[in-house]
Amino acid sequence: MNYFFSDLVILSIHDLLPHEEINESKVLSIIGEIKGHQYLFAPVLVDKRSKIIIDGHHRYNALKNMGYKSVPCIECNYLSKKIVALKEGPNGRELDKKYVISLAKNGQLLPKKYTFHVYKNGDSYDHLSKYIRPISLDLSKI
Repeated sequence: MNYFFSDLVILSIHDLLPHEEINESKVLSIIGEIKGHQYLFAPVLVDKRSKIIIDGHHRYNALKNMGYKSVPCIECNYLSKKIVALKEGPNGRELDKKYVISLAKNGQLLPKKYTFHVYKNGDSYDHLSKYIRPISLDLSKI
């Protein structure tokens, strides 16, 4: 695991703050996957301080809709210069992360897939999902 990201932690679902709208059909698909396997295969990436969800809005919503009270997460420092928020894809303009946090704290959601988060790795940028190690977590344990 990259030193920049935490090991897996279990957080209260009520502490997490979404910042984007979601696609309901994708949430339903994830619910079906969870019910079929009773496992979650990827954690949600959140900012350690604000608890804003950076990656995993659909997984979060699936767990919330299923009545789970906890969410497996990986934490990072969202305000680090190593994390860059881009608008609507890898070629989008850079967004102010403090603005994204402010909206989330006020319950205002950006449109679906509005933010594209990357990790600055030297001279290149990698989507943050590259650093989220797959898991096979038995949800009966949370």
